Amino acid sequence: GKGTEELMVYGPQLTVSGTTESHSVSIQTGIDIISSASTDNIDFVESSASKVDARTYLNGTYTHYLAGGLAISGNAGFSIESDYFSLGYMVGVSKENTERLSSWFARLQVFNDDLRWGRLDKQANGPETLIYPAELRYKEWFDEDHRQSYNLALGFTQVLSKRTTLGLFYELGIQKGLLSTPFHRVIFSDSTKAVEMFPDSRVKSGLSVRLNHFAGGSTIIKNHLISYLDDFGTFGIGL
Repeated sequence: GKGTEELMVYGPQLTVSGTTESHSVSIQTGIDIISSASTDNIDFVESSASKVDARTYLNGTYTHYLAGGLAISGNAGFSIESDYFSLGYMVGVSKENTERLSSWFARLQVFNDDLRWGRLDKQANGPETLIYPAELRYKEWFDEDHRQSYNLALGFTQVLSKRTTLGLFYELGIQKGLLSTPFHRVIFSDSTKAVEMFPDSRVKSGLSVRLNHFAGGSTIIKNHLISYLDDFGTFGIGL
């Protein structure tokens, strides 16, 4: 659609949690209310420029604390909006040494996303179809409407002194399925148009280093170096 892509997002959230010596439970729910003239032109419903979209989500996390600073965690949740439904799961383990000077963690996340429109629309019978740009809806561009994501994260932190801590982190992400955004159009140099097309798989790895130093008073100097590489040929680095 046409528009400035300016968004107003309101995100009320509720978190309920409880902790004992050996267990902790946290439940988080919320809704993101999005007002945008541009998103009004994405779906199949004709309405005004004050179109409002909404995303609702619910997550639950459980952690069990064992002897020796070891903790095991699990998480499950979902996110839903008119053209998106995601189920997510996480398992993780972490350990802190007796002196609490070093710690490490490992975490695996899995997401299963359905990108079809219609599940929240009263005129539709559940999820029906992908949404394409209005002028390109004369055919089905994809025969896949799901995406699976697998994310592995590893981390280690060490207290170097009373004022300085060091952290090393590694992430590996694997995605399969529909990685494109179906309602994004691509305009070529000869003015022909097509739907955004990406390969049906992606592998991305990232490495980061964090060095925090307490300078005194209320001042903490935070240094964070991040880099990543994927098999699309993309490399990034940031501070």
